[in-house]
Amino acid sequence: MVQSRDPTGRIEPRGALHGIRVVDMTTAILGPYATRIFGDLGADVIKVESPVSELVPRHGGPQRSSGMGALHMSVNRNKRSVRLDLQKPKNAAAAKALIETSDVFIHSVRQRSIEKLGLAYEQVKALNEKLVYVHCSGYGSGGPYSGRQAYDDLIQGASGMTDLLGRRNGTDAPAYLPSLLADKTAGLHAAYAVLAALFHRERHGEGQFIEVPMFECVVSFHLVENLWGAVFDPPLSEAVFPRNVDSERRPVKAKDGFICLMPAGRDGWLAFFRAVGREDVLESAEFREVGRQPTSPKGFYDVVEQVAQTKTVAEWLELLDVANVPVMKSQTMGELFDDEHLQSVGFFERRRHPTEGAILSTAHPVLFGRTPAVTSTDARRLGDDTEAVLSEIGMTIDDVEI
Repeated sequence: MVQSRDPTGRIEPRGALHGIRVVDMTTAILGPYATRIFGDLGADVIKVESPVSELVPRHGGPQRSSGMGALHMSVNRNKRSVRLDLQKPKNAAAAKALIETSDVFIHSVRQRSIEKLGLAYEQVKALNEKLVYVHCSGYGSGGPYSGRQAYDDLIQGASGMTDLLGRRNGTDAPAYLPSLLADKTAGLHAAYAVLAALFHRERHGEGQFIEVPMFECVVSFHLVENLWGAVFDPPLSEAVFPRNVDSERRPVKAKDGFICLMPAGRDGWLAFFRAVGREDVLESAEFREVGRQPTSPKGFYDVVEQVAQTKTVAEWLELLDVANVPVMKSQTMGELFDDEHLQSVGFFERRRHPTEGAILSTAHPVLFGRTPAVTSTDARRLGDDTEAVLSEIGMTIDDVEI
């Protein structure tokens, strides 16, 4: 990705987290997504894994060779892989030695299991008082759900997100979002929590324990706008942002594809219909309230689509840009990879992986003027860095049980 420079034109070639060591014992998507961000920002992320702990994402999706699945290639870049079966005493000792030399330890092991390994916070904090210790859990400790298994589908359902999708679809049947939204949302919470803890340590010289409960993180994210009238006590309306469940709201069909419109309020919609000579639409009795309420009258988007089908997508983009009406093409997944903007900013990176051949990955989306985020290391094969990392803590391969 093209990086912007600071006013002096200088760029620090290393990421902002250069010099920070992270021991990563997370699985699935939540934790690995968070630690991918740390790796992109220059941290030395050491992924401790056993042959069974990383079935997902190592074996998730298409793969050219065993253990190098599509999800692993995407979420585990910029990390070193150390193979350690922590059920074996020698290996648990090696993990402790590694944690002792690190700044951050992050895991997604349930509390009872992490205690059996001797790696719970109270068991390791004496080794490293400045350690930022992060437990990615399904549900916060102290509540009745604590210790339950948590996966994206379960959290989407428990958070109420599936209820809103059902309403938007015009049925009472809940539905899942077509994305691992819960995992990735909680992963972002984990990322900023670690950065905040590192900042606190910089100021006060002390580490701390952090719990990142997936359920609470997603409910917090979900209720930003959907708390709506329930923000007042007693509630002024139900807890749902009406526009989110507006079954009328949708991309509209043009001659050769779909467009997404977002005119702001009644004035915005007037500008849209004025641009095509149909301002009379909003003066009809049926549509007089358009833009004054958060939802659209029944049948409104049918009318919009009738107008939209008179032009091609390209013609709409040109016409509405002149009219200052927000519009974008609704792209298919296939079209996304040829998007001219993403191509221009270098968002998609094509490289050759040392063992997997030609690959495609996405650049880090945030631009840093002085400390650019980069992909320095593609996803590694299981255990590729075991010997090198052990040597850094004064151990050899003979000191562990592979």
